[in-house]
Amino acid sequence: MIYYNPSNQRYMNNITVTQNNKHVALKHLFIVFTVLLVALVFSSCSKIETNAITPFTANDAIGKNVDTVKDDLSMAGFDNITIEPLEDLELTQIDQNGIVEIVSINGITNFEGNVEFKSSSKVIIKYHSFKRINIPISSEEAKNMDADTLVTALKNAGFMKVSTDEVYDLDPDSFHGESEQSVSIDGISSFEKNEKFLPDSTVRVVTHRPYQKYSLKIEINFVENLIFSRYDVNFEINGHTERLSHGVDAAFDLHLKEGMYTLTFSSVESASIQNSVTINLTGDTEAGYKISCFNDKITVETLYIENKNAIGENEARVPISSSNCKYKNYKEIEEQFKNAGFTNITTSILYDIFWGITSEGEVEEVSINGSTDFTRGNVFDKNASIVITYHMKEEDDPSKVTTPNTPSTEKPSSLYYSSNDYDTATKGNTGVFSYKSKGGTYDVYWIIDFDEGYIYYFTDGNGDSTCDKVKIASGDLNYRITATWHDGSDQWSWYLHFKYKNSPSTLVVVDHNGFDVEFMPTDLEKALKIRNAKTIKNY
Repeated sequence: MIYYNPSNQRYMNNITVTQNNKHVALKHLFIVFTVLLVALVFSSCSKIETNAITPFTANDAIGKNVDTVKDDLSMAGFDNITIEPLEDLELTQIDQNGIVEIVSINGITNFEGNVEFKSSSKVIIKYHSFKRINIPISSEEAKNMDADTLVTALKNAGFMKVSTDEVYDLDPDSFHGESEQSVSIDGISSFEKNEKFLPDSTVRVVTHRPYQKYSLKIEINFVENLIFSRYDVNFEINGHTERLSHGVDAAFDLHLKEGMYTLTFSSVESASIQNSVTINLTGDTEAGYKISCFNDKITVETLYIENKNAIGENEARVPISSSNCKYKNYKEIEEQFKNAGFTNITTSILYDIFWGITSEGEVEEVSINGSTDFTRGNVFDKNASIVITYHMKEEDDPSKVTTPNTPSTEKPSSLYYSSNDYDTATKGNTGVFSYKSKGGTYDVYWIIDFDEGYIYYFTDGNGDSTCDKVKIASGDLNYRITATWHDGSDQWSWYLHFKYKNSPSTLVVVDHNGFDVEFMPTDLEKALKIRNAKTIKNY
């Protein structure tokens, strides 16, 4: 008969749990043991090192050059080699310098050849070297000594490897002498008098001289914005920074050594908005730049760079940019070119002043060898052909002079500002007309082309390379013609007419706000030439 005892059951269950726990513990112990064993194996492997074999006996090394002995031992597998100079030689014993006195491996000084040692064995090579000698001056005293005197003193002290050099690295603004010396001994440039060095040390005596500096005069034309993007600009060159107030021109005189420099213009509000130009300074130079601010950029235009030294015997430097000649009196411009050294200067007159708005003698353009695009500082041959074209009154035109005291009632048969003759032009409904206004620093042009049925509007002198082309909707110039711009969903109309009926000598343009501006006739051929160089935008 079997009796059930709950306590016995719990005892059996405990035995089972205990046995299971032992199995788990044994399993974990086995894993740990395995890991330790593997680590021990790898550790043992990592401690295995290669052996080296002596390439000669200890006695064989004595008397050889230290570098040769060191190289032979290194090639044999030894990787823990130290060389120790004995510093025991007089200057007269130069033949013994660098000769091995003794070699030891792990302290053994009588080893044989072909003997095996560990590669890491400590090898010490002792060799004969010169006794250290006193340097006769300190590094500070050397600065003010003459270079030849300094070299002589060093050689007399026993230094055998003395070399000299000359560099131009002193700023003349802060150094006012002729030169300054520096001495380095095995790379050490600061030392005291009587400090000891080996006589075969590498000694370098350098003569430092001031470098050449040039004058750099910079003019900055800061274009002012009326409403938006009116931020100040930081101007930086060679680590020097100046703040430019918005719309305020500035000028700087700098003193720099020869080299390439970067001129950087950046927004005071955001340094990421910036632009830069470079200038190669090779002599006294004057340079001019025009900057303009926009929401996301700064534009920089080089107006001129004038290197005072870059000119040949038979050359002359342009004294003024082409864009700055316009609207000045021709005599002033002629005088500037003469003073600059140019010898082949002629003039050309446009007899086109009707109402007196244009000043007599006012320059229309200047060309050099046929080109009207030149910049102040450009260099040409002194005999380059310079033509100054300027305006005078129409009544002064010699080809149209009438008999004295006999007023002319004839109208000109042809017009320089129209493809029509005068009588046809008065009708204001056929042919081609050209007009422009003057003022400020650029011109505004209107070309009315009845033959094609379009008007053309463009500017010259402000950097705008575009020209508006707008269809003539209706009318004639004696009443008015209408021209309507279409730009996407936007459109606006302007009106053009003669100021006086049947008189083509003055054009009035009325904009979409009702404001009117008068324009004077201008040479049709030149106006068409300027227009044809533009990018035409059809509206």
